[in-house]
Amino acid sequence: MNITRRQFLSHGSTASLVALGGTVAPGLLRRASAAAAGAEHQGRILVVVELNGGNDGLNTVIPFEDPNYHRARPELGIREGIHRLNEQFALHPAMGELAELFKRGRCAIVHGVGYPNPNRSHFRSMEIWHTAQPEATTAEHGWLGSYLDEVSLNNPSDLNGIAFTERLPQSLRADHANIPAVRELESYGVFVEGELDAGVKRGLIKELSESGGARGSAAVIDFLTRQASQTYAGAEELRRAAERYQPQGEYEGPLGGQLRMAAQVIAADLGTRVIHVSLDGFDTHANQPGMHAELLAQLNHNLWSFLEEVDSIGRADDVLVMTYSEFGRRVRENGSRGTDHGAAAPMLFFGNRIQPGFHGQPPSLDNLEDGDLKHSTDFRSAYQAVLEDWFGTPAKEILGATFPKLAVL
Repeated sequence: MNITRRQFLSHGSTASLVALGGTVAPGLLRRASAAAAGAEHQGRILVVVELNGGNDGLNTVIPFEDPNYHRARPELGIREGIHRLNEQFALHPAMGELAELFKRGRCAIVHGVGYPNPNRSHFRSMEIWHTAQPEATTAEHGWLGSYLDEVSLNNPSDLNGIAFTERLPQSLRADHANIPAVRELESYGVFVEGELDAGVKRGLIKELSESGGARGSAAVIDFLTRQASQTYAGAEELRRAAERYQPQGEYEGPLGGQLRMAAQVIAADLGTRVIHVSLDGFDTHANQPGMHAELLAQLNHNLWSFLEEVDSIGRADDVLVMTYSEFGRRVRENGSRGTDHGAAAPMLFFGNRIQPGFHGQPPSLDNLEDGDLKHSTDFRSAYQAVLEDWFGTPAKEILGATFPKLAVL
């Protein structure tokens, strides 16, 4: 009988626990039990879409009937071409395909997401979102990296997570999980300083990975050998993934390229649980209308293509997409036809297994905090829902506390 990789994994954790019997350490027993309890969540994938710069939530999910919105934004307030979702809220005119997903029950919108004492620094606020530790200034691990460390204990050789970015985002920093940052699937593992041909570089990496540290006994040689071995193995897996499946959807721009590669990784069934992609340019201090419309059009088209792609390869039930930004924009427009750094903003979720519609309390536009929307949903409530309801793993140890349940999944 042929058995798929996912079928094997769904039974593997329980079998391992039985084999270990009474000799298992308490910590390992806890983790193995959690893994067995979450067997139904095996094969699920989270695709995180980071909107860098601070997306203007009020012009994304538009409170078109609120007079406070139009008074605060005499130039930037959007009145025409909006995609109405109910009697109060609409999506930006550039988001027609995502509005269709909302109507089909494949989109959930969470109102007013943020955290206490919001920080308007891009760097610091993104650090808070990545680590889920608003009070800590020295947190090293990301919230998803901590989760993937637990996953890697049962599947140490898997490509547990991947980021299609120049550098690994802090949210994916982990102790031992295999989480590379990749620019291109076909050439991953050959970006080494120098002028060598890519084929030569790949050969050198392969040679070091197979040397077993024979040419040196120092700890640094052993470390580099292990790193090279992991890099080479991961590179080979990703290149094979790129060769085996060519996406059929139409993808545009940098975000489209990232989501196209995400579809290839999902089609290859490499055991990847988290995929990180990003779209830059949301710091719209001036001349916002055209710039914001273009960015949301990219998000709209590429997410539609990606979700259609995962549906066509039979993985739609396994994929959850989550969008977020480090903060929203201020309610009142500035004098440069733009908006400045704000606080709370909506989060969007897409997938077949979500509870569609609106979640959370819409923030008031006439009860502001220093000109900003007050958050009504702590972002860690959204993370808790992802960890517990999507991945089936306890969230308290990762987030440091328990938060009000967000029934988005």
